[in-house]
Amino acid sequence: MISLIFALQVATVQLAAPERTHPVDFTQLRGARELPDGRVIVSDRLDKGVVVADFTRGTIVPIGRTGSGPAEYRLPTGLSALPGDSTLLNDEGNQRIAVIGPDLKIHRSFNLMLPGIGVPLGARTVDNRGRYHLQIPGWVSQHPGDTILVVRYDMRTQRSDTLARIKGSTPRKNTMRPGIPYTLFAARTCGT
Repeated sequence: MISLIFALQVATVQLAAPERTHPVDFTQLRGARELPDGRVIVSDRLDKGVVVADFTRGTIVPIGRTGSGPAEYRLPTGLSALPGDSTLLNDEGNQRIAVIGPDLKIHRSFNLMLPGIGVPLGARTVDNRGRYHLQIPGWVSQHPGDTILVVRYDMRTQRSDTLARIKGSTPRKNTMRPGIPYTLFAARTCGT
């Protein structure tokens, strides 16, 4: 058994020194998008909210605020580039998506509802034609519990195309914890 453990050692990768650092600590980074001028939009799910981090000055400036109204978010997660200069912010707490304009203000929010799915979903990316790419976990769709569908959705035509099926993490049996199944950094394999 001990020889098996030594045989399965993980390779260590030495990272180079960072190009830039920021003096502000974040609690749970969930998204980052670098702007053309070198500043970075950052979403911190637990502590800072959504901010613009300026690495040259060492400052952060908030975008919007916590809440459920216009220009507000409850649990900010992923950030994706939209065609043009805008950024998409997934807001899990309000089950919606916010659009951050090039002026770094939240301009609108909307729900991304796919036909046949009864809950709003967050997009992982948006392509240059404005189609949303997202993952639909098995607990939302009619697929087995550990299967995640990767789909492309065109809001204009209401068309959804399945691009791939991913094997997600398999939940432990006989656990009775309420809430959405979520495993941080869950291993995944791709297949079609």
